[in-house]
Amino acid sequence: MPYDSIRHEAKSVVVEISRRETDFLYDPSATARVIRALRWEKGNFCPRCKTTAVKRINTFFVNELFQCSACNYNFNCTSGTIFQGSKLPLNRHLLLLMASDLFCQTWSIRDIAIIGGVSERTAKLQIEKRGQPPQNHYLHGPYLSEVRRDDCSSMLDLFERNAFSVDMPLFLDRLRNWLRM
Repeated sequence: MPYDSIRHEAKSVVVEISRRETDFLYDPSATARVIRALRWEKGNFCPRCKTTAVKRINTFFVNELFQCSACNYNFNCTSGTIFQGSKLPLNRHLLLLMASDLFCQTWSIRDIAIIGGVSERTAKLQIEKRGQPPQNHYLHGPYLSEVRRDDCSSMLDLFERNAFSVDMPLFLDRLRNWLRM
């Protein structure tokens, strides 16, 4: 999906979870591009003082680093969001949140942690951070009772093997909500 068109998605577009269609779930730098496009739709701003007088001070890392000219605060696209301070790569963090939205009612925290490749403590913290699951699910696939954790080695493997698809406008709205937290 081209990142320039993220801002202008209006109709319902359901895409299958695959490396070609949803590359932001596979690549941390693609995830950072999506987050930057959604977070700063109207231009880059300081999360602390909300001024637009910012300068880029580092482009070497996946999360580009900026500095506010007004308050000298250093920030990136995850500062002040649910993703701030996480040691997980952005794509794994996003997958963990998606899995917890989908499976929190039927799977234990331990199951979500195992399939996410994180500790139970990390899974529990992420589930607490993400807020209430959305009313309109953005993930489509088999009935949850048919999904087996034992068959899969990772969340991407689970989503691909069970032919899950993502309703992109609903997913992008959910991601915007996570970026406001």
